[in-house]
Amino acid sequence: THAVPGACLSRGAGSACWCSAILLLAIVANLASLIAEMSGDSGRGPCDPQGLIEALDRTYGTSFGTMQDDAESAFRCIVEALRSSGQEDLKRAGTAWDIPTEIRLACLGCRGTVHSERFESSTLPVYVAADKGIVLQGYIDRHSEMSTKVELSHRCKCCGELTMFEHVCEVASLPGSFLCVKLMRATWHSRMRSEERYVFAESLDVSRLLRRETLDRREALYDLRGVIAHRGTCDLGHYFAYVRRGDSWFVADDEIIQGCSWERVQDSYGGREGAAYMLIYVRR
Repeated sequence: THAVPGACLSRGAGSACWCSAILLLAIVANLASLIAEMSGDSGRGPCDPQGLIEALDRTYGTSFGTMQDDAESAFRCIVEALRSSGQEDLKRAGTAWDIPTEIRLACLGCRGTVHSERFESSTLPVYVAADKGIVLQGYIDRHSEMSTKVELSHRCKCCGELTMFEHVCEVASLPGSFLCVKLMRATWHSRMRSEERYVFAESLDVSRLLRRETLDRREALYDLRGVIAHRGTCDLGHYFAYVRRGDSWFVADDEIIQGCSWERVQDSYGGREGAAYMLIYVRR
């Protein structure tokens, strides 16, 4: 059993395995000190999740830790809190996860842009059940084609003609220092979760996320540093994490940290014993 930063997690913090898994990734360098500041003189360890859970409750008016919470939703809350912080170092930690995304509605007749909207997202969703492939790299390579669809005909305010419109949702520029990929396995209308095998690698080329032909592929390489996996159903289960430090992998399950092989991490490709839910890549 090995100890890694973030391993000092308390027991009895409600159903907080989602929080433990996020903290055990130990990627946002400022997060441990942030929690320590929030804990104050409470006597809690620097990575006791209870302080963070209480801060999320106060900020978002929810009851984190009392039920099976969604790790990705909580992760987005943490990133947003960092991003909106008044402290520059915390703000940089939040914006490091930004994925600049643009939505455009263009007339297929005059090619005029009828509507354009740009926003920052902290995760890249991959719909496992809907994806015809079984490999993450293939999904990334097809992303620009999948993000375009043709809408029904409308009258264009640019040319005045009744024409078809192209709806495009695309990544506008490379993600920041980190890339969080969310593997969407659940279909909430039926309360079912896909157990299909979905393959991801230790390195990822995201150059095909963008439409720019001139992008240097060397700028778009990301290395896998962490995996949050989940075993159970949509409503009930347990989160745990795989963490890479240097050339070594560890499995982090609440307070138990053990070294493991890359082959063990690959067990999270699918199955009831723990399927990957969030992948954390770091820009090379």
